[in-house]
Amino acid sequence: MLLSQLVDNTVDDIVYLETKNIDKHKSSISFNKSLSEVLISISAILVDENIKINSDFSKLNSIYYRPALLERILLSLIAGAIKRKQPNSASVINISTYLENSKPTLEVSDNGARIDMNNFDKEQDVGFQGNIYLESVSDKGTVIKIYL
Repeated sequence: MLLSQLVDNTVDDIVYLETKNIDKHKSSISFNKSLSEVLISISAILVDENIKINSDFSKLNSIYYRPALLERILLSLIAGAIKRKQPNSASVINISTYLENSKPTLEVSDNGARIDMNNFDKEQDVGFQGNIYLESVSDKGTVIKIYL
Protein backbone atom coordinates (compact mmCIF):
# COMPACT_ATOMS: atom_id res chain seq x y z
CA MET A 1 0.00 0.00 0.00
CA LEU A 2 1.34 3.43 -0.89
CA LEU A 3 1.83 5.93 1.91
CA SER A 4 -0.64 8.44 0.45
CA GLN A 5 -3.28 5.70 0.30
CA LEU A 6 -2.50 4.77 3.90
CA VAL A 7 -3.07 8.35 5.08
CA ASP A 8 -6.28 8.74 3.07
CA ASN A 9 -7.64 5.38 4.24
CA THR A 10 -6.82 6.14 7.88
CA VAL A 11 -8.60 9.49 7.84
CA ASP A 12 -11.57 7.89 6.10
CA ASP A 13 -11.63 5.12 8.74
CA ILE A 14 -11.69 7.61 11.62
CA VAL A 15 -14.50 9.61 10.03
CA TYR A 16 -16.44 6.41 9.30
CA LEU A 17 -16.07 5.16 12.88
CA GLU A 18 -17.33 8.45 14.23
CA THR A 19 -20.25 8.99 11.86
CA LYS A 20 -21.55 5.42 11.96
CA ASN A 21 -21.19 5.02 15.73
CA ILE A 22 -19.07 1.92 15.20
CA ASP A 23 -16.74 0.66 17.91
CA LYS A 24 -18.16 2.83 20.68
CA HIS A 25 -17.16 0.17 23.22
CA LYS A 26 -14.41 1.43 25.49
CA SER A 27 -12.00 -0.75 27.40
CA SER A 28 -8.70 -0.44 29.20
CA ILE A 29 -6.03 -0.67 26.53
CA SER A 30 -2.26 -0.59 26.57
CA PHE A 31 -0.59 2.08 24.48
CA ASN A 32 2.29 -0.31 23.87
CA LYS A 33 -0.05 -3.03 22.56
CA SER A 34 -1.90 -0.58 20.31
CA LEU A 35 1.35 0.80 18.91
CA SER A 36 2.67 -2.73 18.31
CA GLU A 37 -0.44 -3.58 16.27
CA VAL A 38 0.04 -0.45 14.16
CA LEU A 39 3.76 -1.04 13.62
CA ILE A 40 3.14 -4.61 12.46
CA SER A 41 0.66 -3.34 9.87
CA ILE A 42 3.15 -0.85 8.39
CA SER A 43 6.44 -2.66 9.01
CA ALA A 44 7.32 -2.81 5.29
CA ILE A 45 6.91 0.96 4.94
CA LEU A 46 9.05 1.58 8.03
CA VAL A 47 11.84 -0.57 6.62
CA ASP A 48 11.60 0.86 3.09
CA GLU A 49 11.62 4.46 4.35
CA ASN A 50 14.27 3.80 7.06
CA ILE A 51 12.08 5.18 9.85
CA LYS A 52 13.06 4.82 13.51
CA ILE A 53 10.25 4.91 16.06
CA ASN A 54 10.90 5.56 19.76
CA SER A 55 8.15 5.22 22.33
CA ASP A 56 7.82 6.10 26.00
CA PHE A 57 4.62 5.11 27.74
CA SER A 58 6.14 5.10 31.25
CA LYS A 59 4.08 8.07 32.48
CA LEU A 60 0.77 6.74 31.14
CA ASN A 61 0.80 3.14 29.96
CA SER A 62 -2.91 2.52 29.42
CA ILE A 63 -6.19 4.33 28.90
CA TYR A 64 -9.90 3.60 28.99
CA TYR A 65 -10.67 4.25 25.34
CA ARG A 66 -11.92 2.76 22.08
CA PRO A 67 -9.23 0.30 20.91
CA ALA A 68 -9.81 0.54 17.14
CA LEU A 69 -9.99 4.33 17.26
CA LEU A 70 -6.74 4.60 19.23
CA GLU A 71 -4.98 2.40 16.68
CA ARG A 72 -6.31 4.51 13.83
CA ILE A 73 -5.18 7.71 15.54
CA LEU A 74 -1.69 6.27 16.03
CA LEU A 75 -1.60 5.08 12.43
CA SER A 76 -2.68 8.47 11.13
CA LEU A 77 -0.06 10.34 13.16
CA ILE A 78 2.73 7.96 12.16
CA ALA A 79 1.69 8.03 8.49
CA GLY A 80 1.70 11.83 8.55
CA ALA A 81 5.19 11.87 10.05
CA ILE A 82 6.42 9.43 7.40
CA LYS A 83 4.88 11.58 4.69
CA ARG A 84 6.81 14.63 5.99
CA LYS A 85 10.12 12.72 6.05
CA GLN A 86 13.07 14.80 4.87
CA PRO A 87 14.78 13.27 1.83
CA ASN A 88 18.26 11.88 2.42
CA SER A 89 18.09 12.10 6.20
CA ALA A 90 17.37 9.69 9.01
CA SER A 91 13.79 10.00 10.14
CA VAL A 92 12.87 9.63 13.81
CA ILE A 93 9.36 9.56 15.23
CA ASN A 94 8.92 9.86 19.00
CA ILE A 95 5.68 8.76 20.63
CA SER A 96 4.87 9.34 24.29
CA THR A 97 1.92 9.51 26.65
CA TYR A 98 1.39 11.41 29.88
CA LEU A 99 -1.15 13.43 31.82
CA GLU A 100 -1.26 17.14 31.05
CA ASN A 101 -3.65 19.14 33.23
CA SER A 102 -5.21 15.79 34.25
CA LYS A 103 -5.94 14.92 30.59
CA PRO A 104 -4.49 11.82 28.94
CA THR A 105 -2.15 13.12 26.25
CA LEU A 106 -0.66 11.34 23.26
CA GLU A 107 2.32 13.19 21.79
CA VAL A 108 3.96 12.38 18.47
CA SER A 109 6.98 14.35 17.30
CA ASP A 110 9.14 13.98 14.23
CA ASN A 111 12.12 15.59 12.54
CA GLY A 112 10.39 15.86 9.16
CA ALA A 113 9.37 18.78 7.01
CA ARG A 114 7.31 21.61 8.45
CA ILE A 115 3.52 21.47 8.19
CA ASP A 116 1.98 24.53 6.54
CA MET A 117 0.27 26.05 9.56
CA ASN A 118 -2.00 28.13 7.32
CA ASN A 119 -3.92 24.94 6.60
CA PHE A 120 -4.52 24.09 10.27
CA ASP A 121 -5.85 25.70 13.39
CA LYS A 122 -3.09 25.51 15.98
CA GLU A 123 -5.57 23.98 18.38
CA GLN A 124 -8.69 22.33 17.08
CA ASP A 125 -11.58 20.28 18.35
CA VAL A 126 -11.81 16.94 16.58
CA GLY A 127 -14.52 14.37 16.07
CA PHE A 128 -13.22 11.86 18.58
CA GLN A 129 -14.09 14.03 21.61
CA GLY A 130 -10.57 15.30 22.08
CA ASN A 131 -8.38 18.20 21.06
CA ILE A 132 -5.31 18.41 18.88
CA TYR A 133 -2.45 20.84 19.43
CA LEU A 134 0.02 21.22 16.58
CA GLU A 135 3.39 22.96 16.43
CA SER A 136 5.62 22.77 13.38
CA VAL A 137 8.96 24.52 12.89
CA SER A 138 11.19 24.56 9.80
CA ASP A 139 14.32 22.42 10.18
CA LYS A 140 13.09 21.06 13.53
CA GLY A 141 9.97 19.05 12.77
CA THR A 142 6.48 18.75 14.13
CA VAL A 143 4.93 18.06 17.52
CA ILE A 144 1.33 16.92 17.65
CA LYS A 145 -0.45 16.50 20.97
CA ILE A 146 -3.79 14.76 21.15
CA TYR A 147 -5.77 15.22 24.33
CA LEU A 148 -7.86 12.07 24.52
